Amino acid sequence: MKRIYTFLAAIMFATLMYAVSGDPDLPYCDAPDSVVYEYQYCSSKDTVHLRHGGQLFHIFRPEVSGIFTYMDTIKKTEGVCDSLIIGWKITVRPSYVIEIPIYIPIGKTSIVWERDNKEHKEGDVIQDSLQSTEGCDSIQIYRFIKETASGYCGAEGDGTNLAWYITEDSILIISGSGAMANFIHRADAPWYDYRYAIKEIYFPEELTSIGNYAFYDCYNLLTVSIPPAVTSIGSDAFDECWKLYYVNTPSLEAWCNINFADTAANPTCMSHKLYLDGPQIEYLVIPPTITTIKDNAFVRCDFKKVTLHANVTSIGFMAFENCNEMDTMVCYATTPPELTYGHLGYLLNTVLSVPQASVEAYLAIDGYRNSFKDIIGFSEVTDITATTAKIEWIPNPDVTQYIISVYTSDTLFAQYIVDGEGNVTDTVKSAMVAKMRKKKLDSRETFTISIGGLTANTTYSYSIEGRDEQQQTIYHEEGHFQTADMDEGLFDFIATEQERVRKTVMDGKMVILRGDHVFDVQGKMVK
Repeated sequence: MKRIYTFLAAIMFATLMYAVSGDPDLPYCDAPDSVVYEYQYCSSKDTVHLRHGGQLFHIFRPEVSGIFTYMDTIKKTEGVCDSLIIGWKITVRPSYVIEIPIYIPIGKTSIVWERDNKEHKEGDVIQDSLQSTEGCDSIQIYRFIKETASGYCGAEGDGTNLAWYITEDSILIISGSGAMANFIHRADAPWYDYRYAIKEIYFPEELTSIGNYAFYDCYNLLTVSIPPAVTSIGSDAFDECWKLYYVNTPSLEAWCNINFADTAANPTCMSHKLYLDGPQIEYLVIPPTITTIKDNAFVRCDFKKVTLHANVTSIGFMAFENCNEMDTMVCYATTPPELTYGHLGYLLNTVLSVPQASVEAYLAIDGYRNSFKDIIGFSEVTDITATTAKIEWIPNPDVTQYIISVYTSDTLFAQYIVDGEGNVTDTVKSAMVAKMRKKKLDSRETFTISIGGLTANTTYSYSIEGRDEQQQTIYHEEGHFQTADMDEGLFDFIATEQERVRKTVMDGKMVILRGDHVFDVQGKMVK
């Protein structure tokens, strides 16, 4: 008898081991009453389906989690067994619920999903079919959400001095204060993956720098305004921003204070335009508050004319490179401003106008002589005859009054007062009333005053003094000219007459005799 019990116990133990092994082909009615089956339950499922040998034994909804034992009596009326009492040990484990976000790109309200080729909007949820993963069912849920991006981009401390995020309207907003991080590689900017979505950038007023490669290849970027506190922009910060057209600065003083690391650090290299607190700059006038123009400051700007105040003492490397629309640059500095690395940019379509007395000084510097189409003085004397001449000069926008003086030796011959609009307002001394006119040559406006009553074959000197509203002299130009000999005079009445014309002296004065008439040297009939 003892041997029989031992044999039966061995059989039960072997059966138990076989059952616990989870063989799905074990017939349910071969299982002894005392066998305990172990099943796993995934917490993501509402009910547990107990199956054995392909047969469904029971469905129940557990109320607890963890490891517990569920006892039940299952009655089977078919097959070889009438009934079984089976113990179930249920192990509850975490479910494999995989939630996969599907991003709707910034700026869009929906997308067509490639898996079902249907349009989906924010909030849509799709549950995939159940898949077995490591013995427990998994569920894949696809949730459609709008793409958002945010983070930090500062250079101070842990980098949180500057934060960034991209709005649904494709605007990159940077907030905070201080310096931006410098990025080592072109793809290092934290918003690089969203670069094609960015159309505008908003900077904080307290931003002090923009890092290397910050906005590299932001192909769809359209507008940007640089805050006044920014003093440096890193290499290639705006390179490959091909659609950029609007670059704004609140002041020229702030703009000229920026250190641009290279040509592509300046956004104007892509926009070719610079806006000053709103309007586009076509005629750039550097005010007296600016003494230094930094490297690459105005690269590729489509200025028509540039005027530099006399206070400018240095011009940076490539500051005006590829400003190909410019036909005139006016520099009022009598001493040529220093050129960083000897080069301000090739402007071979541009004429540089400087004080007449400084022309030779500018021509002596390679960086000026080789960069411009020509270098000329502010003023010149044209249409010189024996008795007349025209003095032409480029007006200064800060001048409200000009005093034009003409001398012979040390004696004042004539003096005229001209306002800032080019109108003669007074004649202090003149042998002949001056005629004043304004002329536009390309983008260069000139004032011209015609002077008569000059003496043939005589050397004259002249000066042009410009005063501002406070009557301070801010402009000075001077030069000299010599009138033609009387035989070379350009009097129309002499050149066209067929009658005999001769010169003689009458009452101690030179006169011209033509037929029965006598003319003075100014062409005025005296007899």
